[in-house]
Amino acid sequence: TELDAAILSSRFGVTQNYDGVAARTAVLARLSVKLGDTPEFLDETDRNRLERDLATFRAQQTHKAELIERFKRMNAVLRNSLPAFPLLVDRALSDTRLDEALRDTLNRYALDVLGHTNTSDAQTSLRLEQQRARLLADAERLPHGVAGALRNILTHGDIIVSTKPPLEALTRDIITQPTAAMAQALTEHYSQAYQRASVKASRYRQLLYVASLLLASYLAIAILRLARASGALALSNRTLASQVDALNRTQSELRLLANVFTNAAEGMVITDGAGRILAINPAFTRITGYRLEDVHGRTPSILSSGRQDAGFYAQMWSALSRSGKWQGEIWNRSRGGTIYPEWLSISAVHDDDGSPTHYIGIFTDISERKSAEAHINHLAHHDALTGLPN
Repeated sequence: TELDAAILSSRFGVTQNYDGVAARTAVLARLSVKLGDTPEFLDETDRNRLERDLATFRAQQTHKAELIERFKRMNAVLRNSLPAFPLLVDRALSDTRLDEALRDTLNRYALDVLGHTNTSDAQTSLRLEQQRARLLADAERLPHGVAGALRNILTHGDIIVSTKPPLEALTRDIITQPTAAMAQALTEHYSQAYQRASVKASRYRQLLYVASLLLASYLAIAILRLARASGALALSNRTLASQVDALNRTQSELRLLANVFTNAAEGMVITDGAGRILAINPAFTRITGYRLEDVHGRTPSILSSGRQDAGFYAQMWSALSRSGKWQGEIWNRSRGGTIYPEWLSISAVHDDDGSPTHYIGIFTDISERKSAEAHINHLAHHDALTGLPN
């Protein structure tokens, strides 16, 4: 379809070259070669059929390519004459050395030339011959320059009359070539062959499934026999007891850690490697007012008070990247809108490759401490009785 569109585009002057035609012809040639590599899993009968279809398709494609080469030659000739013809006629009609009768004959000849390319009837052809002969005879008695212009017009008119109708027929012939239908048939035949190959493969899969069941049965029997061996059973019991002890120790440690996490006075938050919140402890909720369902999947930036600029957070992440730890004073905002100071410690948890998988933040509300410091500072620099600076 794209090739036919490129042909029509070139024919009607939308494009001034044949690059589009050449590019699409090359693509079809490459696809034709690629289609020749039929899959090995197809049945031999299907492969032979596809190869015959492909041979027919390639022959038709070659024929279309030959028609396209003829089209390019004829179209190049017509493209040279068709735009020049009306310009030469207009220039000649404006020449004052032509009498009124000759102008009338030339005008009717030009109209018949352009009309003949669309109708091509016998009456128009006869009239064209008569007009051409009259113009050729008149050219003999005219000055050299005018006569040459008339002969040039007649030459281009002959080219248009003799070239455009067969070029139109050739264009229709190219567009109506059955290559698309052949390609569709080739596609259908390949689909049918692939379907048959799929059915055959399905049978093989069923056989492999049965074989797998038989093998699994044999392995089950072997395992049962091994299970009867007292030594293996004793080893399994010792291993199991060791695993149970390890599991109990792990559960005790987990309970202890969970108890610390739950009952800690400091707020705790655990995020993933991207900074999204996974877990918080009750102290986090008490200090910030946010519950887990409020912050889960979000980043701690929801607590930002806006008092620290981007440079502050950039230094924080830089320290975490370098040493895996950071601590410092930061101002945050609770859910109720209260801005409070806190002392925050962040630790990164890394995997075996050194990439951070989680971040653990522990913070304490230091509002009372900041207030006490401010009060002490006031007392140090003001008179206790009058409140005036000392």
